[in-house]
Amino acid sequence: MSYCLNPNCLSPENPDGKIVCINCGTKILLKDRYRPIKLIGVGGMGRNFLASDEDTPSKRSCVIKQLSPAPNTQTNPNSFHKAVELFNREAVQLDRLGSAQSQIPQLLAYLEQDKRLYFVQEFIDGDNLLVEMEQEGVFDEAKIRQLLQDLLPVIKYIHQQGVIHRDLKPTNIMRRRTVMPGESRGELVLIDFGISKQLSGTIAAEGTVLGTPGYAPPEQMTYGEAYPASDIYALGTTCIHLLTGIHPARLYNPQQNRWLWRDLLQQRGSAISSGLEKILDKCLAPDVRTRYQSADALLADIQPAPVSRLPVPPSGARQETETGRRGAGGDTRLPVFGAAAAGAKVPTCRPLRSFQAHTGTVRALAISPDGKLLATGSDDNTIKLWEIDGGKQLLTLAGHSNWVTSLAFHPDGKRLVSGSYDTTIKLWQLPDGQLIRTLTAHTREVFCVAFSPDGTRLATGSYQSVNLWNLRDGFMHLLMGDTFRTLSGHIKWVNAVAFSPDGKLLASGGGDNTIKLWDVGKGEELRKLQGHRAGVLSLTFSPDGAVLASGSYDKTVKLWRRVDGLEIRTLEGYAAGIVAVAFGPDGQTLSTGTENGMVQRWHLREQRPLDTLTTDVPLVDAVAFSGKGKTIATGAEDGTVKIWQCD
Repeated sequence: MSYCLNPNCLSPENPDGKIVCINCGTKILLKDRYRPIKLIGVGGMGRNFLASDEDTPSKRSCVIKQLSPAPNTQTNPNSFHKAVELFNREAVQLDRLGSAQSQIPQLLAYLEQDKRLYFVQEFIDGDNLLVEMEQEGVFDEAKIRQLLQDLLPVIKYIHQQGVIHRDLKPTNIMRRRTVMPGESRGELVLIDFGISKQLSGTIAAEGTVLGTPGYAPPEQMTYGEAYPASDIYALGTTCIHLLTGIHPARLYNPQQNRWLWRDLLQQRGSAISSGLEKILDKCLAPDVRTRYQSADALLADIQPAPVSRLPVPPSGARQETETGRRGAGGDTRLPVFGAAAAGAKVPTCRPLRSFQAHTGTVRALAISPDGKLLATGSDDNTIKLWEIDGGKQLLTLAGHSNWVTSLAFHPDGKRLVSGSYDTTIKLWQLPDGQLIRTLTAHTREVFCVAFSPDGTRLATGSYQSVNLWNLRDGFMHLLMGDTFRTLSGHIKWVNAVAFSPDGKLLASGGGDNTIKLWDVGKGEELRKLQGHRAGVLSLTFSPDGAVLASGSYDKTVKLWRRVDGLEIRTLEGYAAGIVAVAFGPDGQTLSTGTENGMVQRWHLREQRPLDTLTTDVPLVDAVAFSGKGKTIATGAEDGTVKIWQCD
């Protein structure tokens, strides 16, 4: 069957294969590609359709979200243009979210047709939690705790990106039907994000409220305001619905001004622990100021603090990966690097300084090869250069028109490269800060940059691809060989790139949870490493190039053997995604930096942490380590930078 997208069509159902609606004459296909099959949801913001992608061999299922601007917006060119601008901005944000996190549907397309705006998103094959509850019964405490542990990291992630879901409820939480190796249930996915207040003002039907009564908090239903704590409230109402099987609107007594869910559970003889009761009470506080203010704060109460040791996976406990399979006699021991075998002394670190570097979030950091300079990049669109010892600001580099997402010093320390949300890469001369060249080969946002160790090549990562550049006569040129100009293979954003010490291999990690190893000389994919359960955020090779370390949003670090792609070890116990990894000069220590501001250094062979540094700020977006491991820098959401010096 086909379904007409015209909201005014009186008979929208059409036979399969029709090009135009037999009732109203409207084109059936959206942009000649996406065929609506049936209506699956209607709200004040628009309508949702199950659809098929006619350009794929299997006619892959997808979801069309139709946003119809209000009549006064459609007829006013200036208002409609503003609505389209807001829509495009929101689409970029949704694209970024879905490409970096498997718990958010991937955005496949965003477009305008017949004065209506459309998102096309990944179809999640599975059931929502309301259906799951109806089929399996109400949730017990263990299932609620697991639900919170599974959902809070992705809620934290969207809040870090400046997004509020606005419509959390059981029907907007899907469980994938596919179960990953090592898991007992399918992954939970957040769907149907509420659109921003700004965009809703241009498309919402009159009288529409952002959020669902019973689930959304008072500030959202009464004033239309939403904060991270608003999503926490909706998560709390979702939990009490799943615990009791009763809609939360029926669980509140306005005359007594109190919730009734606890009484109901006690009457049923299915009371939960006082600990979980207190957690849910705090989630459901009517005053936004007395609720949990962040997903991190709630997560800290729902689970024990991370242990300061390195868990070692039991032998044979991990599933085989596509490229690294453990044979019966396979050697998975971690190689001994350099001075580690001799028991090299590990330095201790102390705070050097903390300062306000930018007016926006610090999203990129790089330390010069000689360890004397720090470059910082921000969503205030600027790059700044600082003396590490004295803390003096040397330069402000302006030129990007959007967030600066990545930075790297050339090995000679005389040039700096920057990648940006504006899709460009800029090469800067140091120390004067002159712009040498702007590279524009990417068509989407650039999220990572890296020079080869000899400085002759640059790798830049964007959506589904990595570009390789040659440095010649001080300028960058795209490699023009038949097999490599662009390295393609990732199906989501490329978040990290790293060259091996000999410059022969390039590793790339993406939002598709995979790592790819490339032959730089031939531009060919050599191997795909699989094992992470969320997007890969950081990569680094050991000094001798024998081991690759990867950090992921799944809160683990994995070590891989370069020669065959074998997964050697997994470091666990983190409370947040790993945004940076770096080996020490001896190759036997590994430094890791997480989104919650924790920096740890591990002794790999002894399987123990050497020290833990904390930033005292809740959200850290960037961590950088100097080549010799003597300087560590962190950049935070509030624009501050903190530097440690290690002896």
